Amino acid sequence: MKKNPQIRLSSVIISLSSALDLVNWIVVNHHRQVASVASKIANTLGCSDEDKDAIATAAALHDIGGICFNEKFSLSFEAEGMSNHSEIGYHLLLKFKPFAPAAMLVRHHHVPWAGGRGAERNGRLVQLGSHVLHLADRMAVLINKNEPILKQVRSITARIRQEQGKMFMPQVVEAFLDLADRQYFWLDIVNPASDFGAAGPSAALSRQLDLNDLLDLSELFRMIIDFRSPTTATHSKDVAHLSEALAQLIGFSRHEAQLIHIAGNLHDIGKLAVPVEILEKNGPLDEDELHTMRSHSFHTYRILDRIGRIDDICEWASLHHECIDGTGYPFRYGDDQLPLGSRVITVADIFSAITEDRSYRKAMSYDDALRVIQHLAREKKIDAMVAALVEKHLPDLRSIKMQANDQALQEFHQIRKESQIA
Repeated sequence: MKKNPQIRLSSVIISLSSALDLVNWIVVNHHRQVASVASKIANTLGCSDEDKDAIATAAALHDIGGICFNEKFSLSFEAEGMSNHSEIGYHLLLKFKPFAPAAMLVRHHHVPWAGGRGAERNGRLVQLGSHVLHLADRMAVLINKNEPILKQVRSITARIRQEQGKMFMPQVVEAFLDLADRQYFWLDIVNPASDFGAAGPSAALSRQLDLNDLLDLSELFRMIIDFRSPTTATHSKDVAHLSEALAQLIGFSRHEAQLIHIAGNLHDIGKLAVPVEILEKNGPLDEDELHTMRSHSFHTYRILDRIGRIDDICEWASLHHECIDGTGYPFRYGDDQLPLGSRVITVADIFSAITEDRSYRKAMSYDDALRVIQHLAREKKIDAMVAALVEKHLPDLRSIKMQANDQALQEFHQIRKESQIA
């Protein structure tokens, strides 16, 4: 067991930004392209390292507000119907302290320049970085994926120039026009390897995250995962707290219990690839929907594996649908291949899920849930020792789940209130 996972902040940003691409084919590569454009414009403008870091981070994560609450928006140049996803993204990013500077930029990244009126919004200064992000975001949506990028240079450049002083801040447009004459700028936008622009992540973005950072970051992404639907709003928090409690009962160290809490928060990050219509379906899933749903734990594996150096968290989180008898998914691992941490999360996930209301059924009673756990243990689907702990400590686990459930609901409604979602 690795005592101190060594993870760069930039690796986390890149991996989680890529995870946002899973939500809809429309946004595939969008965040990476916006980050590439915004980083180069910021460099041309002579922004400070701190400002360039904030711009790169904001660009990589700028649409999390729309994704978190399943906002219906399309990537159109005019940005109509964007509603308040910028405000939602702002409040979400504030949950993780290193993202606070980026949060301010995301909040105003759809404010038009409007002849200078866009220098402020609701009495607040709109920072240069927000105007950079605005142009980079709108420029990226003009790209036609079916045509060579160099063929599009003239039309895209003309459209951006046309909006100078109206949609876009003149100073930012001038920086863009300087770059637009250089072929590398365009080729790098569509280069799958580009993440933070040609210079790569700064020393600040390359800093190592400690365990407390990872806990805070996992709480942010737990919200993005679960708040897409009211039916799942409490699930990952319940799983994280139940997993930590079971791990402590087994004898995990405090450090290991914290790692399993993080894994519980992130175990369903792959569900970003599952449409909300499937999550909220009022009835059995058809064959295609079932295949889509069952892909989520594999996506969890790929997202977390890309971060690197969090092997325990990745394994525990992504193997939560494997079975002791080898009939689970996605790897068909059996008894001798499943670490104890993943067995704990499996039981916590099942116990949490069946005691929650879903669109297609009401929650089970805790006594009925215990009978399901016992049956699955007898059938060698889940770990018998972990199942026995549920039976022995059912009152305490029920209390832990109810408390976590209440906290998650409060967070869900608070974010909606802060962002003025009806």
